[in-house]
Amino acid sequence: MVTAFIYLKLPTHALPRDHQWEDRLDGALRQAGAGTVIGWGESLGDAPPGQMRPLAFLRVDIETNDLASARQLLHDWLPVAGVPQGTELHYTLDRRALQDRLEATGWRLALDGHPTARRAPPR
Repeated sequence: MVTAFIYLKLPTHALPRDHQWEDRLDGALRQAGAGTVIGWGESLGDAPPGQMRPLAFLRVDIETNDLASARQLLHDWLPVAGVPQGTELHYTLDRRALQDRLEATGWRLALDGHPTARRAPPR
């Protein structure tokens, strides 16, 4: 059985107030047979000169043997849990790095997971 990895990235501007939601997410994944949370933590951004590094995002690492089921559970469960818009699910499918992103209108699916190259402004 192939094991897949999902990296859940939550912006910090509106994180759920309940700091136990990662445990509830793990329980929901396990109960559905859709995976398990294998870790979570905070990631820091770049520090402005002379200041401490700010919190950039919260990350949750998920392992699954059924990527489609895990994604569906996450798409349904996360908005109900109160995660903010801009939350991203990063995963690999057919050797392509992809992401689903929660927006005001719902989930945008299978977006290119690599940062978009920025073009230099015209002169």
